[in-house]
Amino acid sequence: MYQIGLLGFIREHSLSVSLDLMSRAMSRLDRLFVNHPQGRLFWICAAALEAQLDGRLLPRKSRKYLFARVERQLKQALACSYYEVSQSLLRELLYLVALTESCGPRVTELRRVFGLEKLPFTDQFLEKEFRRLKGPGRTVMRSLSSAIREELAGIEDTMDLIERGCGQEDHLIGLQVSLCKLAKTLTMVGLVSVGNLLQELLPTSPSQSLDSQFLARLAEALLHVEGVVAGLEHSEYSQLQDQESNCFVRHQLTEARIVVLGEAKATLVLAKRAIAAYLDFQGERLHLANVPVSLDAVRGGLWFLGLEHAASLTGACADCIRSQMLDSQQIPAEPTLETLADALTCLEYYLEGGTPDSQLHILDLATEALRALTLPAVA
Repeated sequence: MYQIGLLGFIREHSLSVSLDLMSRAMSRLDRLFVNHPQGRLFWICAAALEAQLDGRLLPRKSRKYLFARVERQLKQALACSYYEVSQSLLRELLYLVALTESCGPRVTELRRVFGLEKLPFTDQFLEKEFRRLKGPGRTVMRSLSSAIREELAGIEDTMDLIERGCGQEDHLIGLQVSLCKLAKTLTMVGLVSVGNLLQELLPTSPSQSLDSQFLARLAEALLHVEGVVAGLEHSEYSQLQDQESNCFVRHQLTEARIVVLGEAKATLVLAKRAIAAYLDFQGERLHLANVPVSLDAVRGGLWFLGLEHAASLTGACADCIRSQMLDSQQIPAEPTLETLADALTCLEYYLEGGTPDSQLHILDLATEALRALTLPAVA
């Protein structure tokens, strides 16, 4: 019973139930071995589990390891009646009793026997202070990211004015100040390499001429900064330095995914419109001339995103249009066109939902629709 509860506690599955199982097992052992040397471990551990459960102590990694140590000591204590329990283990269990705000019977008894006084801090207070030492959380980083994006927008507006030749010298001073401030901010929050990149691009003097090459380099640097800053919203401060090199790449991949999915949805809509125009104009194949090529491009994009099933279905739609509409002298039957339109609609709906795993059944509908057209790709 203790092992089952310990497994749930380690996995943090139904913590109260898991701790209750562990506590009940230890209470039984305490009653069975009340007059035996190893009973001391069971007594203290039962009180510690009561403290963990009633006091709502956090399931820290160290505490999971502590109760796992108890399980190992438990086996040795049951195998040998004169086994000497680790004193460090008992001290850590007593610390949980002293830390908790629980007033349960076992906790109260243990405090009285060992003379444990209530500590001047709680587990929640320690967690709060730990987070303060760890650094700002995601809320602060999100606010910081928003402020930096505003700075970037102002710098981009200034660059636009300079490129148009509107008061170049005046705007150059403002650009220099903004870049310097932004570089120092980025360095202060741990994005040292990005801050140094902007420092290197700072204009040396207000009289410096800003040619198109300099503006292009600055625009590229700002794009890199924007990508890195976008990762601030999804990172804790302690992870920031480790993730700095990956933020830009991750942001660019996310942007690429959005673009690919957007183009794919637009192409599917155009394909359905082209089929409708083909039908309205009595099989005028000119309306479908570019549709298979466009769908093949969508297939490649979806394959790049790892959506192989959706990619194969898109390719099957392209093959259907090519073989049954462009290469055929006869207009397909209306049920065939409706079935093809249903498949395209299913694909569009799947992409519209962001392609989560919960929507895979939509692809099954598209597969059934294309299978009804007897296409070998989905047979």
